[in-house]
Amino acid sequence: MSTTPKLRVAIIADFAEKLSGKLGRTAIMKLMFFLQELKGLPLGYSFRIYTYGPYDAQVLADLKVAESMGAVQSEYFDWDGGSGYLIKAGKKPALSEEDKKLISSFQDEIGWVTREFGDLSATDLEVESTVFFVAKSAEREKQKVSLEIIARAVHAIKPHHSEGRILKHIERLQQRGLIVLPQAA
Repeated sequence: MSTTPKLRVAIIADFAEKLSGKLGRTAIMKLMFFLQELKGLPLGYSFRIYTYGPYDAQVLADLKVAESMGAVQSEYFDWDGGSGYLIKAGKKPALSEEDKKLISSFQDEIGWVTREFGDLSATDLEVESTVFFVAKSAEREKQKVSLEIIARAVHAIKPHHSEGRILKHIERLQQRGLIVLPQAA
């Protein structure tokens, strides 16, 4: 079973409502990644590593649909470090009865992802989602890895982040039980 596009739009709108004023495109991407990959929601995305971590163009397509429906509002802004988008809640999208039941059944998972990751910056979300992606890839391939091996692998993907900073994010994810790394021999 996979969710419908309208339901994914409703989830994006729910994140925008819960995190009003703190949400950009990178954050939406990473929150949807964690919702699918950590909480197991059947969102139907196929994430792969890209410039800012795990990415699926369908998330941005769903965001555009949410904007066109008025479920979220996207505001472009400039700042000293570049530019970005601030995503705010709009009107609630109309859902089928089945989708209403599904989103209602997902509220615990959406709330958990919001609490666990909602206060992180886009940069921190980028690092943590990449760490999780790399750690899960190693686990699927049955590779024994250490904190340092994961940090080096993430640093190779994201050289603009220091291994020290990456290690702090690995430790945060481990302390919360979100990744478990078997130690290399």
